[in-house]
Amino acid sequence: MPENTQTLACDLAALPPGGRRRLKELSEKLFRSVDELREMPEGFDLGFSEGSGQTIEELAEFIALDRLCCPFIRHGLIHEPYERGVWLHLSGATGVKDIIKSDLLGMVRGRVAAELAPFGEHDPDTT
Repeated sequence: MPENTQTLACDLAALPPGGRRRLKELSEKLFRSVDELREMPEGFDLGFSEGSGQTIEELAEFIALDRLCCPFIRHGLIHEPYERGVWLHLSGATGVKDIIKSDLLGMVRGRVAAELAPFGEHDPDTT
C-alpha cells in the first residue's frame, strides 16, 4: 500500500465515547508490563512474557483503539510458539518512530525504559 502523506498527529477526537479513557488505561497497563524492547529501523517491538489470552485480548483492544486516533502507525501482534510470549509491533513511515518513542518513554518501566532512553542520541542508520 502507498504511504499516506497526511500529518503525523494523533486525533483523540476520532475515538468513540469512552475510547480515550480506555486507550489510556490499556496503554498504561500494557506498556508498564513490557519485558523486552527491540528497536527496529522504523519503530519498536515490545515483548510481553505473559502471553495469556487476557494479554492478547488487551493488546488487540489497544490496537483497535490506537489505529483510530493514530492511523499512521503500523500495528502488529505476534504470538510466539510454545507460550514464549507475545510481541506488539509499532512502526511507520519517516517520523513515526520518534512519535512512538515519545509515547513509550513515559510508560515503560525500569530496565526497559533505560534501554529506550538513549534512543535519539545517535542515528543507527548513519553508524
